Amino acid sequence: MLYTQWNRKVARLAVATSRDLVKWTKHGPAFAKAYNGKFKDMFCKSGSVVTKLEKGKQVITKVNGKYMMYWGERFMNIAVSDDLVNWTPTLGEDGKLDMIVKPRNGYFDSDLTECGPPALVTDKGILVLYNGKNKGNKDRDTNYTANTYAAGQVLFDLNNPSKVISRLDQPFLCPPSLLKKVASTRQALFL
Repeated sequence: MLYTQWNRKVARLAVATSRDLVKWTKHGPAFAKAYNGKFKDMFCKSGSVVTKLEKGKQVITKVNGKYMMYWGERFMNIAVSDDLVNWTPTLGEDGKLDMIVKPRNGYFDSDLTECGPPALVTDKGILVLYNGKNKGNKDRDTNYTANTYAAGQVLFDLNNPSKVISRLDQPFLCPPSLLKKVASTRQALFL
């Protein structure tokens, strides 16, 4: 299980395991051992482990030989693991986080893109559902109330999981009270 640790200073993505869902072993921050702890104290509450459907159930699966999750709050990145406990963020050639999905000015997700439920392998790619937050300034999507959240979708290439194939420009789900005006366009899941 991935969960949020909070020490009143920083939120950390953490890992716990259980064989019976009653007794749990806490393993600490997901990135504690990666890169000598470089990302251990990075503010993050969200991780979306990649799964696939087997006999109607979501099952954690490997991508290119490793367990993988999309994670992040202001942006999305990838981390990989051999054991589902110790996670290593992927880095670009510059040694910094890849930040493969970022907020977009003028869209419902102009302030942040926060990973949601487990990612799902489909026949079209890897589907990630996420929270998008609209900015409160001139760079926001004026179709939606400022500083509000709505649900977005992004589809990644299965063979190159950091490559975005498609991304919704409008949320597929938001409370009706967030709409400033009725949108005439409907968008569906990438399933």
